Parts: sequence; structure tokens; C-alpha cells
Amino acid sequence: MSPKALSLGLSSSGEQVELDLERARRIALLGEGSAELAVQVAISAVSQGLTTVFLDPEGGATLSLSGYVKGYDGNSLLGDTQKIAQDVGERHAELVASAYSTALRLSSSEELVLSAAVRQISLEGGVASPTALSEVVGTVTGFRSQLKQDVEGKLALLSLLDRSVEDLSVKETVSESCVINFATLPSLELGECALLLFLARLLALGSPPELLVLSSCHRFLKREATNGSSRLKERLLTSAGSKLFATDLPRFADGQVLKSTSVRVLSGSVWNALSSGEHLVEGTLLLQNLELGCKSVFIPHGFELRGGQLSKAVLTTRPSEEVIRLVLSTLSEGAVVTRSSIISFLSPDYQEGSIGQAVDMLLAESAVVHFKESKNSDLTALAITEVGRQMLRTMSRNE
Repeated sequence: MSPKALSLGLSSSGEQVELDLERARRIALLGEGSAELAVQVAISAVSQGLTTVFLDPEGGATLSLSGYVKGYDGNSLLGDTQKIAQDVGERHAELVASAYSTALRLSSSEELVLSAAVRQISLEGGVASPTALSEVVGTVTGFRSQLKQDVEGKLALLSLLDRSVEDLSVKETVSESCVINFATLPSLELGECALLLFLARLLALGSPPELLVLSSCHRFLKREATNGSSRLKERLLTSAGSKLFATDLPRFADGQVLKSTSVRVLSGSVWNALSSGEHLVEGTLLLQNLELGCKSVFIPHGFELRGGQLSKAVLTTRPSEEVIRLVLSTLSEGAVVTRSSIISFLSPDYQEGSIGQAVDMLLAESAVVHFKESKNSDLTALAITEVGRQMLRTMSRNE
């Protein structure tokens, strides 16, 4: 038995039916029971010592897997996925832009605007949060004002993804087998975007796990992408390591993903709908190897449920009181200030990350708001609110 051969179940003759990850790099699980089989494959891979990362957009698989591997709350990784990694900045920036474009279903023109904003943030060593991107979109040149406003409006739908927590590191998280639950986000749409941003960060690292399982993948790989948003999918399909794509639907919404798979496992109902010959009974599955031209019918193994807990981010420690006070004080002077300019102004004395974090936190707490400098201007500036002024007065009294 190959060290990467995973037992799926037993054939009618009692023989083991195996999935060999040495030969099968991209695998599709289609139809009823695919979610359960994906969990079984992950458990089998972990038991053989293969580093396995399971992405769970609906939360069901996490309950089954968190007793076998570490489980993480998807919220806990948001901050790290939005930081543009400086060691692979250009590559990561491209994938982040692709992730947002895919999640927001941007047109080709809108993707160009967003990509320009992500590149600008990357050059400044900033954080590509929805709020930060919305601000920078207003400053990029070479695009119509209406087009930029359309992108800003769509980014506003993702504002709940802005973070003010001490997040976990993607690199450290995937250094061992784990399951990540993205159903903990406030909505399915936000969970899908968070998952895509996680994929962008993981693929930018260049060292994917031995097995990456994407459960309910019809939720986030569900359209033929335009040129920009296809980058993330193309990198996913060509990167190292084995990929398992699972969906309870009878077919993938994305034809490119299905075409890339050489091994497929079909539920009995999916096979029966496709085949005019052999009929499978309920509860059986069919393993189909397209390269070898062979197939095997089997009954899947069961697995034991074990209890487990999700690891969550710890609410931060806010940025230092001194940085918060300086940001508020600078804004209270009345000059036109953008997020980029205040980071540039204060960065000689303070870390850029802590200044950006302070600005994002103040925006989230309504102590600071965005505004257009003038009706005819594309510049989106920051303004202190009465909440922020009260916060500043309190800090000044406590000095």
C-alpha cells in the first residue's frame, strides 16, 4: 500500500478501495454523501501522517473533524489574510485582488480598479481590508469616478471583515493538520470572501499542505471567472500538493475545476443519472479514474465522532493609547488627511502596522469617518467625529 493511499471503503467482494494521492493530485467528490466522504478522507490522511487542511464554509465538517485535528474559527485568520506579505508582496497582492474580485463578482473594469488599489496598499506595506481598499480606490488615477464609486459601494458590503483583533498566523496554522470553520462569519457571503482571502494567503506562501480539502466548493468556486479573478483559481489548480474538491450537488458550477480532476467519486444517484448501463444501489459510491480508464464501486467506511474545540483570536489589545491619541490629534487639526498620508506622517516614529490598526479601529468605533473632500474630487479623506473628539478629550485629561 502506498504511504499516500487512503482507504475509502470496501467493494462488493470485500476488497479495499483506495485513493492514491501520489497519482491523484486533483480529486472531485460529487453528489450526496460527498461532505461525509471528504471528512472520512481527511481523517484517513491525518491518520497516515499527511498534513491536511480542511476548509469548511458551512460548519458541519468542523464538528466531525475538530476531535481529530485542531479546529479554528475563520474570524481568527482575517487580519493575517489581509496583510500583504512583504516577502511575496506582488504575488500575494495579485491573489488578494483576485479573491475580492471573485467574492464581489466584479466586472473586468472594476477588477482593474481594485487591483490598482491593492497594489498601492502593497507598496505602502498596508492592510488590504475592505475599508482601507475603499479609501484607496478613491485615490487611484486613470479610471472614471463612477466606476470607482461602484467598486467602493461593493466593498462597503464587506465592511464587517475589518478586524481589530490579534489574529492567528496562516503560516503557523497550516504547519499542522487543521480544520477552519468559515461559517462563524456573520453571513455566508462574508464567509466565502474570508475563505478566498485565506486561499490567497496560503497560495502566496508557496508551501501548501500535502492535502487541501475544499468542502462545499460550489459556494466559492461558482462561476467562470474573468481574467483577473481567474488568477486565484489557476494558482489553486496548478500549485503543489493534492486538492480535493467536494460538493453535494450533482455537478460543479465551475467547469474548469471539474476538467482539472483526473479522479472522481460519484454518488449512486449522480452515476445513475449519467449512465445508461450499470445501476448503483442507494448508499454506494463509484470511484472513477479517468487517466487509467477504470472504476470501482464501494461502500464507504464510517468514522467515529470525537469532541473538539475551535481556536479563536483573542480580542486585541488595542493599539497603544499614544498612537490612538496621535491619530485623533492629527485629525482634529482640520487638515485633509487620508489613511495613507497619516501613516506616512507618523511612521518615522511608530510602526506602520500599529498606525493602520489604530485608524481601522477608530473607523469601526465611529470615532473617525470617511468623506469626499469635494463633490468633484476623487480623494477620500478621514474626519474625526464627536465620538472621536470625546475620546481625545478623555485621553488628554488622563495624561
